[in-house]
Amino acid sequence: MSTNDSKPSVALARTDSKTTNTESRVDTPPTTPTALSTSAYELFSEIRAIHQDLAALGDLAPGETVNELLTRLVRICIAPYETSFTDSFFNISGVEERCVSLRALCATAEGELEKFWASSILSASTIYCMSSSITVYKYGSNSRL
Repeated sequence: MSTNDSKPSVALARTDSKTTNTESRVDTPPTTPTALSTSAYELFSEIRAIHQDLAALGDLAPGETVNELLTRLVRICIAPYETSFTDSFFNISGVEERCVSLRALCATAEGELEKFWASSILSASTIYCMSSSITVYKYGSNSRL
């Protein structure tokens, strides 16, 4: 038996012509996914895909693609979730950062939506047309002439 065989588990690494001792470590295996954590990750994956699609668009003005993506996002956000599910969801690495970035995209899209409707209403030639435009606008009940 050589003298190296009786030493504790130490690995020798050569870096820049210098020898350093690095203790080997045992990694703990990842936890086994549960139905809850799997569902939370699936939701995160869907939100991440929506975020990537919105971020890839050059313009967040109302249109078929923007409307469809934001409608999907709203449906996700208004759905009821158990506390244990939301805890699992917010424990996923990257969720907080993704939410911050997504909020900024949604704020931009909301501004574009308001600009679209303001332009539509202001381009109406008469008070009657303006009133008609406001009734078509989804948030018209919040607006007064």
